[in-house]
Amino acid sequence: MLASIAHRVPPRGYGPWEQVASTLAEGLVARGHDVTLFATADSVTAGRLHAEAPAGYEEDPTVDAKVSEALHIAAVFERAHEFDVISNQFDFLPLVFSRLTTTPVVTTIHGFSSERIVPVYRAYDDVAHYVAISDADRHPSLTYAATIHHGISSSSFSLGAGGGGTCSSSGGSTRTREPRRRSRSPCAPGSRW
Repeated sequence: MLASIAHRVPPRGYGPWEQVASTLAEGLVARGHDVTLFATADSVTAGRLHAEAPAGYEEDPTVDAKVSEALHIAAVFERAHEFDVISNQFDFLPLVFSRLTTTPVVTTIHGFSSERIVPVYRAYDDVAHYVAISDADRHPSLTYAATIHHGISSSSFSLGAGGGGTCSSSGGSTRTREPRRRSRSPCAPGSRW
């Protein structure tokens, strides 16, 4: 499992991709799978942890993002022969190594920060196994193996007593994932988000 190294896994606060990697890794371990999590050294997992970076580069200013990411990604591909599959929760950059191994690389596309990154996904579309997080997030020029919506462990969160006049959303917003009011929204009109 190749996680982002912007934050530790699971994140202490913000870190949506790291949370997805944690939820997936811990769920697989709980079901008896042998999981190696490639994440920061301060990460916590019931599986095996492999770390190249001591901490997330967004949390520790002494960690150089590009250097740490290069070593982090290289580490998983140097050990690719040890794994049945590589789950790439990182982003597009690991795709450039996907032709150098026979181990299948399944890449979850968590959204597109810009159209400028799409050429990398297109270049590896013939060998990649892409998973979209929603049908709305699918890019029309890519081939997808599946759409798998992010899940959360609801036991990790508790509901407030209510009556506070606020509403919280755990989703992100991008060009294709805009917050929308639903007719059965748990938040009353006028609530603060």
